[in-house]
Amino acid sequence: MSVSRPYHSPRRAEAAAATRHDIVDAARRLFLERGYAQVTVPDIAREAGIAVKTVYASAGGKAEILRENVGTGVTASGAEETVARVRESGDGAAALAGDTLLRP
Repeated sequence: MSVSRPYHSPRRAEAAAATRHDIVDAARRLFLERGYAQVTVPDIAREAGIAVKTVYASAGGKAEILRENVGTGVTASGAEETVARVRESGDGAAALAGDTLLRP
């Protein structure tokens, strides 16, 4: 009886992560340039320099790619920290007034 071990290749994992990053980044550029509705998965694949099947296998469809871009944007914006400060404070307006992103 043979026992199979899970296959793990750090190089493959790194390459897959890089491909996914390239897809999401290419989609972000196209969404900003043309608008979400005007971008197709083949457009994203062409911009990323990969096959359409690779887009679906690595990052999913257009909606999943948009969701990842939005999530990354929210995280990078500091919105989660701002919401946490507002929730922790007794005065949400004062907490927001202290947020440098909201100042003119």
